[in-house]
This record gives sequence, structure tokens and C-alpha cells, in this order.
Amino acid sequence: MKKAALVLALFVCLFSFSTPKAMAEQPLDTVSITGTATRTVTPDMATVVFSYETTGDTVEAVRQQGASVSNKVIAKLVALGIPRQDMATTRYHVAPTYTYERNGRQKLSGYRLYASWSAKVKELNQLGTLVDEMLGIGVNRVESITYGVQQEDVYRRQLMAEAVNSARLNAQAIANAGGRGLGVLRQASVSQANFTMASPRVLMMAKSANEDATARTELVPKPFDISVTVNTVFAMTLE
Repeated sequence: MKKAALVLALFVCLFSFSTPKAMAEQPLDTVSITGTATRTVTPDMATVVFSYETTGDTVEAVRQQGASVSNKVIAKLVALGIPRQDMATTRYHVAPTYTYERNGRQKLSGYRLYASWSAKVKELNQLGTLVDEMLGIGVNRVESITYGVQQEDVYRRQLMAEAVNSARLNAQAIANAGGRGLGVLRQASVSQANFTMASPRVLMMAKSANEDATARTELVPKPFDISVTVNTVFAMTLE
């Protein structure tokens, strides 16, 4: 029993000595406040999702058509300088199709194949060319174009620091208004970065009378906002 009491006392002493002095001197009173930081950035990359859909009488017929387009897609992306780690087949689906007779019974009418791919484009001046090339080899749908920044983590860390500083200033004002001082940051939780962006503008470059080439697609990205919210809890000191 005495041995257990001795161990407990030793633990309490060690914990007391290991507690930082700044933390130990803080009273239990705290102030909770939210800080937000926002920055407008210019996109330097885009992710394009495009797809191909076809129908046929047999599974083999649609498989062959899908395989042909898929091989062309991969080859074209490689030719455009897109690294393989920046491209992916995002969906591949084959299913039967049916028609319904007057008696309500369904009848097999053929098969439908749907496939989609994504490509990350880090040179935005190639974006319009990529769209044109994909549509030119048989892809029949551009599903989406999403802009972003390659150094997202760098922006996010910078905004986290700005959000905490904003929260600290507001917490300091609240504490001072109540005749208190502001202590250490006791808790913080970071909300996920939010992205607010506009849709791309699509410009069709008109062909001059003396030009033989067809018009090309030009996609113009717009700047977008990145915001980070940090929920903080600061200790208040006595003054």
C-alpha cells in the first residue's frame, strides 16, 4: 500500500514538473473564436473528364468499339505529354438494353458501353487542344473541367496561419474589453479548405478566310477563392 502511494506521489511530482509554466499559470477561463482567411488565386492546372458512349447488337461489338476509342485516348494523351500518373480510366460500364412489347414483356435490343477518363493538365495553354483532340478521335462527351492549383498545400498552410492570427487579434480585443489578458492557444480545429470558382469561358477562335485549319477551342480559366476556417480556443489571463 505504501509502495503504491509512493508511486502515485512520484507520478504527480513528475507531471507537475513537466507541465509548461505558461500553461500552468493560465486560469480556466477561455474565449472561443473563429478565424477565416481567404485568398484569390489564379489556376495553374485543370482536370478534364471526358467520356464515350456507344450501342451495338452484341457485347463483342460494343467492346471492340470501346477498346478502339480507349486505345486512341491513351495514345493521344501520351502524345500530348500527359504523364501516365496524371491520367485514369474513371469508369467502364457495359449493360444490356431492352425494349418493351405491348404485352409488357421486355426484349433484349442490344448493349450499351459507357467509358470515361480523366486527365490532369498542368499546362493550361494545352487545355483547348486536349479537348479538340479528344473529340476528334471519337470521344463524344466532355463531362467536366475543374480548375485548381498545383501548390494547394502551400496555400492552405499559409491561410491556416493567417486564420489563426486573425482569431488571435479578435480574441485579444474581446479579452481586453473584459479587463483580461490573452493567454496561450489551447485548442484549434481546422475546417477543410473551401474552393469557390467560376465556370470556364469557352471561346471558339474564328477561322479567317485565308485559313485552312478548322476553328480551335480556347478555354479561359477565371481566378477563384481559397478559404480556410480555424476554430480556436484561447486562455484568458488576469490583469
